Amino acid sequence: EQKAWSRRGLVIGDVQSGKTSTYIGLIDKAIDVGYNVVILLTGNTEALRAQTQERVDSGVVGRDSSRNQVGEKIASHLIGVGKLLDSTAKLDSMTTQVSDFRKSSREAVNTIPGSEKVVVFVTKKNKTVLTQIRRWFEQRMPPDTKSPLPLLLIDDESDYASINTKADDDDPTAINRAI
Repeated sequence: EQKAWSRRGLVIGDVQSGKTSTYIGLIDKAIDVGYNVVILLTGNTEALRAQTQERVDSGVVGRDSSRNQVGEKIASHLIGVGKLLDSTAKLDSMTTQVSDFRKSSREAVNTIPGSEKVVVFVTKKNKTVLTQIRRWFEQRMPPDTKSPLPLLLIDDESDYASINTKADDDDPTAINRAI
């Protein structure tokens, strides 16, 4: 029987209070119970996105995305949970510490969401990047359907550009619409 997944949650805390560790644990639990898509929105700077990607590499994906992996044995770049669990093969990080999701990423990555794979995006909260992610999904899902895949969306910088600041809810801001 299909039923709706609940949507809720807010984590508030001071700087260096463990918010990132908390949502990394939440991501891990979501993957354990069957979520196939994780999108983590960072702020709008590449430095913050790369820093968050590094934490997700260690705590979720288990592979170091900052290293050139061509020709290296997989064991040479396992980190964090990758050294403890044999689950890294089912995870595809669609972003790296070096690169956010781009049009070239969309064209190069051949993963099909939900095909026994979990896809993880750590991306800037940017209209262009969010549009590329949407287009990537549209290319892989049946036409005119909404994705049946459980998706966890975490907004790490909810105070930046997520709130619709337009008076009319039918005309959201560009980033709000993309989200």
